[in-house]
Amino acid sequence: MSIPSYNKGEWSEAYVLVKVLADGELAQGNGDLQATDDQAYKVVSVFRNDADLIRKKYTRIDSNVVISCGLATDLTVNLDQFKKSSLALLKEIQTGQGRSFSVSQELWTLLNELSITQIKAPSTGKTDIEIEINDHFSNIQSVLGFSVKSRLGNASTLVNASKATNFRYKVDCTEK
Repeated sequence: MSIPSYNKGEWSEAYVLVKVLADGELAQGNGDLQATDDQAYKVVSVFRNDADLIRKKYTRIDSNVVISCGLATDLTVNLDQFKKSSLALLKEIQTGQGRSFSVSQELWTLLNELSITQIKAPSTGKTDIEIEINDHFSNIQSVLGFSVKSRLGNASTLVNASKATNFRYKVDCTEK
C-alpha cells in the first residue's frame, strides 16, 4: 500500500491529534498564541472525523487511549504509542521535503495502529479537531472545536486557494 503525500500543514492535523492525547493537557494561551503559566486544561477525549466521515472518539483512560467509532469493539492503545508517534511525526514533518511528502513506512504503520487513516480533516466543517476538556475552574467538561494552523512549514493561509476559490470585487474609479 502506498503512503499518501500531504503538505506540512495537513500532516500537522494528525500531529495535533497524537500530541494532545500524548500530553493529556491543553495549555491556555494569550492573544499572541503563546502558552501562559495558567493551569492547563485536562484532556478527556478527542473527536475527529476519519475516512468516510467516520467520527472517532479517542478517550484517555489511565495509561491508555480507548478509540471508539460505533463498532461493537473499541480499540485500546497504550499512551506510549501516542508519545512515540508524536515525536516521530514532528521530526518527519520538520524534515519533510517538497510541497508535499510521504512519511516513512514505519510511521505510517504506527499511525494506522492508532486508528489514524485520514490525515487531514474533511473540508465540510470549520473545525479540524474537537477536544473535550475538564475545566478546573468550574469542574465542567466542554467540547471545543479547533482549526489547525501549522507553523512547521510556511506561514499558514486563511483562505485555501483552488480552482473553486472565486473572489468577486468591484473597482470604483474616478478621474482623481
